[in-house]
Amino acid sequence: MSVSNPTKLTTFATIWYRKFRSHTYFFAICLLFFQLNLKAQFKRIAVIGSSTATGYGLPGYVSGNNSSAQDSWVNQLKKHYKDEGIIDTIYNIAQSSTDCYMGMPTGYVPPEGRSEPKPNLNITKALSFIPKPDVIIVNYPTNCSDWLTVSEIMNCLRTIYNCAQRQGVKCFITTTQPRNSFSLSERQKLQLLKDSINVQFGMYSIDFWTDIVQLPDLTIKPVYSLGDGVHLNVAGHRSLYQI
Repeated sequence: MSVSNPTKLTTFATIWYRKFRSHTYFFAICLLFFQLNLKAQFKRIAVIGSSTATGYGLPGYVSGNNSSAQDSWVNQLKKHYKDEGIIDTIYNIAQSSTDCYMGMPTGYVPPEGRSEPKPNLNITKALSFIPKPDVIIVNYPTNCSDWLTVSEIMNCLRTIYNCAQRQGVKCFITTTQPRNSFSLSERQKLQLLKDSINVQFGMYSIDFWTDIVQLPDLTIKPVYSLGDGVHLNVAGHRSLYQI
């Protein structure tokens, strides 16, 4: 279907949203359909976050080049919706080892012992691109979640989300993911964070937990594990992309 007909796209989006409303990515694209107009046919997405969004450890991965791992969930998302003629750009400024404090807006002063915002990687940077993104996806699955409190992580995510909303940019927050290298109590904390994100952000949350987790021990399903207890393999990224 051509993106030059916003009325038809709006009807198409409404029908398919009702049919596939559990698929958050599809919902994101539905939001883009509703915003289409003749002056701006193609839309843009920005991604901030850590190693999962970079495709760490996947075939072809090169540190510092987020386009290198073609099987990452971000690059699969990019290819699919570029091929569909819906988007023309994904600004992916994720970087390995970052945490939610690093994604906070420039000028934010963190509590003592917490990371400073990273001006080239944070929400301020994501909102500064020209043309401005229409959607921002925030993906901080596990880093520092073993020792940061639930309340401060949620505060960071709310702040990032609100920064985007104030500029008229839709913002989606991914949940936590399971992490084998954490203790049981720390894995249970990741589960609590997953629930908190889903409750707090509702239809603007993306569930990166349910399809990946191995019950009852809350680890990564072996079929999706890269083998280091932290990251996902190609099948894992495909599962995230298909959510």
